[in-house]
Amino acid sequence: IIPKLEAFIDRHGAIRILEVIERFDGFDPSTILDGMKFDLKHLSDVTHAAVVSDIPWVSFMTSAFATVMPLTMRVFTMDQMDAARSWIEAPD
Repeated sequence: IIPKLEAFIDRHGAIRILEVIERFDGFDPSTILDGMKFDLKHLSDVTHAAVVSDIPWVSFMTSAFATVMPLTMRVFTMDQMDAARSWIEAPD
């Protein structure tokens, strides 16, 4: 997905992201490394991120991460999907 995001950023500029995490079955360390490289490279290209999940630690980690990132982040539960979409689409 990272190459598609980078191509979109190249064509359109800054983006807003809505990420839905329904379940977590573990991760591949290379995936985390790729994500971190993307984050560092595109620090100013992502202006808003809405994370939607019912997984408690995902909400906690996202909230903690938001305090050190130069973007606006909000966490929503799965039953707040419509609110997350409205928030990510709303003008500043």
